[in-house]
Amino acid sequence: MGGDQQGVGVDTDLPAATGTLHAVLDTDRGGDTTVTHAITTHTDVTVKVSGSDAQLPEVHCAGYTPTTPCHVLPALALTYDLASDLTGSSTSPVQVMSLDVSHLSYNNVGSHARITSATVSVSFDNGTTWRHATVAGFNGKYVAFWQNPLSAKGTKPSLRVTAADADGNSISQTVTSAYTYAGSAS
Repeated sequence: MGGDQQGVGVDTDLPAATGTLHAVLDTDRGGDTTVTHAITTHTDVTVKVSGSDAQLPEVHCAGYTPTTPCHVLPALALTYDLASDLTGSSTSPVQVMSLDVSHLSYNNVGSHARITSATVSVSFDNGTTWRHATVAGFNGKYVAFWQNPLSAKGTKPSLRVTAADADGNSISQTVTSAYTYAGSAS
């Protein structure tokens, strides 16, 4: 994000008409010995910017002027809930995860474009190979499931989640060590 940056996630030099904003965020918590899951994340977001993006009424944000009002860009966000215990471990041979895909919003101001796709992939070998999960649902509400193979017992699989909307906005997120597969309870 270029331009006159006023703070984290704020850019007051966005295209006045149309354009594409591409942002990548990488996190690495590998130096924290108390962290056992989601060690690293890689998030890649593409947002189609238009001069008519949702304008925030009566909100003054960094960089605000009467001629440059605050806008909510149609960026996608992911929320997922992996079926695991409180330690982040799973004993189920079939792993289940709920997935919600939405747009960033402020008091319901923001894009309401239809979510057109969502995919989930899992890697049991630190990202060398990926297996596609089965994903069911539509318009932002999904459930994904995949097989935890016996050979993966004791490993910490990685997840890759992608989504897109009807306006061409997209997100891809990869999480290493997403959970621990402790093996089947039976």
